[in-house]
Amino acid sequence: MGPGFFGAPLITIALNHKSELNLTTDQVTNLENIRSHYQSQVTPVQQQLSSVEKEIASLMQQTPANLVQIKSKLQDAEKYRTDLRYLRIEALENGRSVLTDQQKEQLKTLVRSRRGHSRAPQGQPS
Repeated sequence: MGPGFFGAPLITIALNHKSELNLTTDQVTNLENIRSHYQSQVTPVQQQLSSVEKEIASLMQQTPANLVQIKSKLQDAEKYRTDLRYLRIEALENGRSVLTDQQKEQLKTLVRSRRGHSRAPQGQPS
């Protein structure tokens, strides 16, 4: 589960395919807890990011625009984006630690096949 896997909610995919992955009851419980914890952490950060983005849009409507304030709000927004990215990586890493090596390989295969079905051919190798 490397960087190429960030496009999909891997923990959800694993839980949706628990029988194919032969997940134990403990693994399912752990993955559900990781997902729940992630969602509870992400929601307030997403709300803060949305609020900052609205403030940026409002500041951009002013004439002349206060560039110092806009820059400060942009930096705030990037901090929230960084926090969101870290929380996702943390959840993925925690989820990965629950799976066996064989399950990780099976999950990679599931994700690859899922990507192949969800994208229209674009003339580029997959």
